[in-house]
Amino acid sequence: MKQQTRWVRQLALPLVALALLWPALALGQSSDFVDARARYAASYAAGHYPEAERFAATALQLSREEFGGEHPITAALLVDLAELRQIGGEDAGAERLYREALGIRERLLGAGHPEVATTRETLARLYHAQGRYAEAATAYRQALAIWRAALGHDHRHLATTLNNLATVLHAQRKYDEAEPLYRQALALREKSLGPAHPEVTKGLINLALLYEAQDAPAQAVSLYVRALANSEQHPGAEHPATARILTRLAQSFLAQGQAAAAEPLLLRALAIREKTLGPGHAETLSNLEQLALLRQRQGRYADAEPLYGRVVAIREDRLGPAHPGLAVALNNLAIIFYAQGNYAAAEPRYARALALREQTLDADDPAIAASLENYAALLHATGRVAEATAMAARAKGIRARRAATQ
Repeated sequence: MKQQTRWVRQLALPLVALALLWPALALGQSSDFVDARARYAASYAAGHYPEAERFAATALQLSREEFGGEHPITAALLVDLAELRQIGGEDAGAERLYREALGIRERLLGAGHPEVATTRETLARLYHAQGRYAEAATAYRQALAIWRAALGHDHRHLATTLNNLATVLHAQRKYDEAEPLYRQALALREKSLGPAHPEVTKGLINLALLYEAQDAPAQAVSLYVRALANSEQHPGAEHPATARILTRLAQSFLAQGQAAAAEPLLLRALAIREKTLGPGHAETLSNLEQLALLRQRQGRYADAEPLYGRVVAIREDRLGPAHPGLAVALNNLAIIFYAQGNYAAAEPRYARALALREQTLDADDPAIAASLENYAALLHATGRVAEATAMAARAKGIRARRAATQ
């Protein structure tokens, strides 16, 4: 306990010292530094990041001149400028600045100081965003070791680092390593924040996704049920976040062949999204497609038809009549009509989907082959054998050429 208190106090000291010394240092050296730092802060707060980056660079240059290269203020400004470079997509420049700040803090504060841990975590997040998972995992482990030495193994601050490390291992498919870390993070958050806190909800979802990745949907279900109960309390029963959990829970049931349990969840999620996001939102559209597919797989074509019809209307309105994304919706609706024997309704939709794909995709795209095969089946069913044979031959040729190039 004494060690934990000492480190918490030590973490706070540099911030207090900077707050006390900043005016004296700044006013004693130059008003230019004070002005550049203030302009940087104001631009950042307003979301004007390119402008903020210019002022941060000026403040950093002045800090080097006035306080020296080995100074806490210089290190802090290096991190600030690195974050702005990262926002601007300059990852290489951001990494160089983060590393410089890390070196300064290690030399000034020692390799085991919490500010060093914070800087290592910042680097880890950069690596994670770049897909450099091995480097991210190493940096998170280094930060975690510092936090454990500083705060002990049961401090709630460790939960974020544990969760981030688990996420990286999850991305590397190191599921056996990720699971205990997710569970530790979840336990710390439940203990410190309570079982219904939003951070606990996120932890439950992360663990559920890990089980889904391992093809264990039954284990994911109980976690999603808990997450759903939390989300209904906060942010609320009719919030889009709650709809997302409902959808994930439905998908876990579907993975187990439990369509009857999944359908009411998808219907409830759809109602929430239509109310809060609107009927044309991308999430609403995805929800409609999932519900239509569920009914299609059950052979409930008449129930799936109006849902696919809505999808076509929304996609045409949002994407325009010539977008390749519309072809998918048209093809799905045509399949439903075909399955019901309504060939007159299916044919123009198959024809339009094929035309869109031929206009917008490469000549040997497998989606064109799929459209040709669907259309050929309809032509054969309506007695137009010669046309059906020609279309099927075209589809076969596309698939043969694709196979030869792979």
